[in-house]
Amino acid sequence: MQLTSFEESRNKIILGGVNRQPLDSAVFWVPDHDPTISGPFDTEADMNEGMLKHLAQNNSAIYVQFLRDLINDTLHGHKTVFTHGDLQPKNIMVNRISSPEDSESRFEIHLIDWEAAAWYPEYWEFCISTFGCRIRHEWLELTRNILQQYHREYLMMQVIFSIAYY
Repeated sequence: MQLTSFEESRNKIILGGVNRQPLDSAVFWVPDHDPTISGPFDTEADMNEGMLKHLAQNNSAIYVQFLRDLINDTLHGHKTVFTHGDLQPKNIMVNRISSPEDSESRFEIHLIDWEAAAWYPEYWEFCISTFGCRIRHEWLELTRNILQQYHREYLMMQVIFSIAYY
């Protein structure tokens, strides 16, 4: 199925996995798959509340309220788009399809490892794909050239990831 036809076949915009599955990210993961935390979500605001509810499990109420204020100022008004969810070099396969004699080099590019694919706000792919770029400088350069950049959202998600993952 082409992604364009996949986009057109959606009958209601949601934030979640394919077939209305929960989101597959540590930011939303809980053992019991509580849909108020893991989704799917009807709106970006609902998704933000899911992240906050997850973070509230291990953080003080005053800190979560501080995060809520930051998130409400930053993570709103985005389009929902279908994302790979784990775009990084190990999931991109490149095959040369031209011969050495050809005057022009041609390549096939395949994205693999789609289990994290889902409907997310438009900033998500940039934030996820640049998560480990402090040590992979060449990947940072590539992502900045091929993906739309979301600087404010990136900074906010770095805070959320650091709390959720550590």
